[in-house]
Amino acid sequence: MKFKLAMLAAISALAIASPAAATVYLVGPPNFIVMPQGGTIFTAPSIVANLSVVPNGPGVFTADFRFTIPQFGLGSGDVTTSYNKINGINYITFIPTAAHPGLGVTFNGNVVPVVLSNHGLTQTASLSNVTILRNMQNDLILTFYAKRYGTIGGTLTFDTSVPEPATWATFLLGFGFIGFALRRKLAGKLLAA
Repeated sequence: MKFKLAMLAAISALAIASPAAATVYLVGPPNFIVMPQGGTIFTAPSIVANLSVVPNGPGVFTADFRFTIPQFGLGSGDVTTSYNKINGINYITFIPTAAHPGLGVTFNGNVVPVVLSNHGLTQTASLSNVTILRNMQNDLILTFYAKRYGTIGGTLTFDTSVPEPATWATFLLGFGFIGFALRRKLAGKLLAA
C-alpha cells in the first residue's frame, strides 16, 4: 500500500513539475495572420502580422511564433497580456518567479524586456528596429505562466524597404567611381594650367 502511494505521489509530482512543450505557430490563421492579405506570405514593402495565444488552463506555456521573410528588413512589435477586470488580477505573466524561473520573451535568442503597465496588471514586451535576415528562420518565443484563462495578443511590423547589403555595396562603389572621376578631372585641369 505504501509503495502504491509513493508511486502515485511520484507520478503526480512529475506531472505537475514537467515543463510544457512549445507550441509552434507558423504563419497563417488563426494565431499568426499576415495583413492586409490575411494569408501567409510576407511580400509587401511594409508587412503587419497579428498574433494571439489563448492558453487552455493553468500552467506554464511556451508559444513559438516562427517565420521567414524573403527579403532583408527591420522588424518591430509588441506582445501584451490580458487581465481580469473584475478581480484586477493578471492571469498571465512573462516575469520569472522563484516557482517559474524560465519565463520571458525572446526574439531569435535575445531577451526582450517586459514592462508593467496599468498598475502592474498588464505586461508588454516590445522590440523595435531589429534586423531581419532574408530567408532565415526567426523565432518569437513567449514562455509564460497562466493562473487561469486569459489571452496574449500582439502585432509585428516588418519594413522591407531597407536596402540589402549588395545594394549598399553598389551605392559605395558608385560614390567611389564618382570621386575617382572628379579627382582625375581636377588633376587634368591642374596639369593643363
